[in-house]
Amino acid sequence: MSGRTKGRVHPLVTVSYWPRTASLFLIGLIVLSVHPEPESVVLPVMGVALIWPQLAHLLGRHLPVRRAPFHVILMDGVLIGLAVGLTGFSLFASGPILLVVTGFWFLMMGGIRFLLQGLVSLAVGAGASLPMTTLNPLAEPSGWTLVLCAILTTVAVYAAGYLVNDTTRRLVAVK
Repeated sequence: MSGRTKGRVHPLVTVSYWPRTASLFLIGLIVLSVHPEPESVVLPVMGVALIWPQLAHLLGRHLPVRRAPFHVILMDGVLIGLAVGLTGFSLFASGPILLVVTGFWFLMMGGIRFLLQGLVSLAVGAGASLPMTTLNPLAEPSGWTLVLCAILTTVAVYAAGYLVNDTTRRLVAVK
C-alpha cells in the first residue's frame, strides 16, 4: 500500500487549520506594519495568508497521510521565512514570528530533527526574500507591530494548548 488514503486527512493537518489561518493572517499584518512600502506587498502577503491554509488542507488530502502534516509545516516554514525577510529581518517583528514557528510548529510537532529541517525551510524562504527586501534589523517597531506580535504569541500558546489537549483526548480514546 502506498500510504495514501483518498479523502482522508491527517488529524494534525485538520487540527492545525485554524491556528495556521489565524497565525498567517497576523504574520501578514506584522509584515505590513513594518515593511517600508506596505502597499507594494499587501496583495501577495495577504493573498498567501488567506489562500495557503486552504491549499494546505487540500494538500493534506492528496499527500501520504503519515507525512502530510510534516510536508505542510515545512511549506509553512518557507512562507514564514519569506515573511521574516519582508520585515527587513527586523528583530522586533521577526523575533516573535521565529520563536512561535520554531517552538510551536517545528519543535512541538516533530522534535529536534524536524526543528532542524524546519530551520532549513525558514532559511530557504528568507533567502528567497532577499531580492525583495531592505535589511533593517534594528528598525523601530510601531505600537501596532508590538500589539500584533503579542497577539501572535498568544494565539500560538493557545493553539499549542489546544493541539496538546486534542492529541491527549485522541490517545486516551484509543486506549
